[in-house]
Amino acid sequence: MKRLWKKVGSGVKNANYLKKSVEEVAKIEKGETKVVPPKYPTEKIREVSEEVKKELATKNEHLVENMNKMSITSTDPVERWTSTKDLPTRESEFLHRNDPMWEYGFYEPAVERIPKDKLMFREALEYLRCRQELLSDTSSEPQKKQAAQLMSDHIVTTRVNAEKLDDIYEYFRPFERKDKQKVVNRHALAELQDHLQGHSDERKILDEAQDVGKRIRQISDNAKFLDEYQRLEEEEKVKVRDAIAQLRQEEYDRLNKRLGQIGEMEKSANEAMKKAVEEKAPK
Repeated sequence: MKRLWKKVGSGVKNANYLKKSVEEVAKIEKGETKVVPPKYPTEKIREVSEEVKKELATKNEHLVENMNKMSITSTDPVERWTSTKDLPTRESEFLHRNDPMWEYGFYEPAVERIPKDKLMFREALEYLRCRQELLSDTSSEPQKKQAAQLMSDHIVTTRVNAEKLDDIYEYFRPFERKDKQKVVNRHALAELQDHLQGHSDERKILDEAQDVGKRIRQISDNAKFLDEYQRLEEEEKVKVRDAIAQLRQEEYDRLNKRLGQIGEMEKSANEAMKKAVEEKAPK
């Protein structure tokens, strides 16, 4: 019971203290209460010994002599150094395009001065490109061979640790994007879109259905022929093959003969056309 009363009493006391502090702050802001500065002990006066007083009162001739030797001469400030070389502009760059002393930019240090396990940005790019070409699936065999040769001959592989090169390739390697695209006829695509929207030509659909039916009948006829061919004996199979070869040869000869006739007809037609043009030409 005592603990409970103590708990309740402590909460009430805290609330009273908080209320009083808020009221006091409000009075200070309004200027009703004077804020007294904190009291600190005043600084005590230091007591100087007699020896120090005597030394301060004594005149030092050596210091006076050194001060008399000093001479100060004031002058105007030195003019600021200004460069006599013009800043790079389009005109100046064009005029001095072949002058090596007119170059601005970054100069690579000599290879001998580069410390161990250090490489330049250009060398890093070259190494990343060669390694990417060597490990890429899209690179051809000549490209991979050339990349392997460049990597083996590159000075970075001897100067930089292999583990560090692996880290560089892991975190800074270039990314390769592969896209696959199916190329279709745009007219066929337009017909398909029209068909999906209900604007297709029904006659084409019927024609396609008829073609499919013919193809199915042809396949079934071929299947029947193959089935019958498999049942024949070897001598009969030879006769069938000879007959098919003879039919093909006859068809080939007929087509060649027809092509020759068509060629002669075209030749005679061209001659007649040429003769008609000559007759119509003014004399």
